[in-house]
Amino acid sequence: MLKKLFFAAAAVFTLSASAATTTVYSTEQDFTAVDGSGDWWAAPNPSPSIPAFDCEAGDDLVFNISDKADNIVIQPIFGGWNTPEADRIAVPSYSNGDRYTITDKSITMTLTAEEAALASKSGLVIQAGGFKLLSIDVVSPDSGVTYTEYNFTKDGDHIFFNGNAEIAEIADDVKVVITLKITKGEGVSTEPGWGVGTLGGLGVYNGDAPNYSFTCKSISEEGALNEYKFTMGELRAIAKGGTDEWVHPDWGPDSYGLTFNLWGGATFVSAIAYIPETSAVKAIEAVDENAPVEYYDLNGVRVANPENGIFIRRQGNKVTKVAK
Repeated sequence: MLKKLFFAAAAVFTLSASAATTTVYSTEQDFTAVDGSGDWWAAPNPSPSIPAFDCEAGDDLVFNISDKADNIVIQPIFGGWNTPEADRIAVPSYSNGDRYTITDKSITMTLTAEEAALASKSGLVIQAGGFKLLSIDVVSPDSGVTYTEYNFTKDGDHIFFNGNAEIAEIADDVKVVITLKITKGEGVSTEPGWGVGTLGGLGVYNGDAPNYSFTCKSISEEGALNEYKFTMGELRAIAKGGTDEWVHPDWGPDSYGLTFNLWGGATFVSAIAYIPETSAVKAIEAVDENAPVEYYDLNGVRVANPENGIFIRRQGNKVTKVAK
């Protein structure tokens, strides 16, 4: 018999007030053959495809560039060619000028929730004209927010939601990180970019229930830890979608939860929710109003006189992105 599961507090911590920068692409691509006023989508080089990478709504996607022409264009296609056309999101700069901050050295856009979700699951494709692409960074400025960390208690490849007041009280926008361990074993064909399983609702699948397909990000002999980000609302939708007829003796006829169907050397390790403590944010902001202002470049190097680029402005524990 399955044991009654609980939702246990693990730790309380504060994120430091600094900008985290992760390089997600570092292969130079030359888009100078056609500038933004020509047939940029038909440039000689193939559109570079960037595999799935970790990002969240509000993160900055920074395209580091050189040899910028007077007329340029960039069009990231979130989800890439492997995503059904109806589900992709293309953001061409020529019709979304307010989304981009452009300098001689960089092109920066702030990700929406939908764009971040597609990039995290399927990556993106870049079409462009009028510059050389040097690399792509994800910049995630911290806000000094204090989080309480909660671990879902699991039973094998299952997580149950019903019957626990703590889970019911967690807001839908709270971030949850699910970790899978993916081992490269004999006969395993899984490689980065290929599916390693699905997450669905417990019980009887009703044909319309949402689910999530895991894609391998990294693999190793020892077992690489791959993280996947959700909101609590997304997990609730998946959990409730497949449980119309699930009955468990400890939980009753309305029980619902999640089940992992994994293959290719993948095993479920953990699911952790990060719940922000909003009162801590207000306290931090009040203390730091009169703190000195410092500037850093996107590599985290302090800059005395910031100009001609995108910089991180830090005042005490408050961090913002600015263009100079």
